[in-house]
Amino acid sequence: VGTVNIPIIYKSVDWWFTLHQPSTIKLTSAPTMHPDMFQPLLVMILGFYCFYALALLLSVRVEILKRERKTAWVREIVGEHLTLKDGFYVWSAVIVAAFISAWLIISPLIRLRQVIKDIAQEVAIENIHKSEGEGSK
Repeated sequence: VGTVNIPIIYKSVDWWFTLHQPSTIKLTSAPTMHPDMFQPLLVMILGFYCFYALALLLSVRVEILKRERKTAWVREIVGEHLTLKDGFYVWSAVIVAAFISAWLIISPLIRLRQVIKDIAQEVAIENIHKSEGEGSK
């Protein structure tokens, strides 16, 4: 029954316009979205696929190591890996993440401060122009 429902569900968007909005992304024609929204959508779709591929590869690597943990090649890789400075890589990643997080928090505050200064300067200029206009009368 489920395999019969798949084409019905897929085509229901085209058959019943009152229930569903029409397809936004079509392979055979231009999209119905404005380009300012469509381009970021494509970038995010591509980014999500890349993230998924990376997560999948990392998971597969871990699973292969778990299944093959008794073999010589895995023990050799683990032995080489343990000789590296693992702590350095972990702490460097933590430091980079901390700097990025700090920048994401501090950057808007810096911009807010600059905008407030700009607005105060504009208000001061307007007040000077008002006082000059009143002084000439």
